[in-house]
Amino acid sequence: MSELFINAAEIMAVGMTSVIAFLLLLIFCMSMMAKYLPKGATHEPTPRSARKQSKAGNQPSDDTVAAISAAVHAYRTQRKK
Repeated sequence: MSELFINAAEIMAVGMTSVIAFLLLLIFCMSMMAKYLPKGATHEPTPRSARKQSKAGNQPSDDTVAAISAAVHAYRTQRKK
């Protein structure tokens, strides 16, 4: 029984040590990023100018509808087998 407690204590010590080491590494990396990255650096999404606008506004294009229909048909025929 004593051997089981020793094994459990060893496993607990290894686990806690690895968690603490990971957290310390995370804190170090975050502090280095805060120090070396510019303070106002934010990622702004680029406009999607290449996106096709359909005539009806939010309706998908005919090519998109055809591709989705073909994929659904292929999926349904594959499942029936």
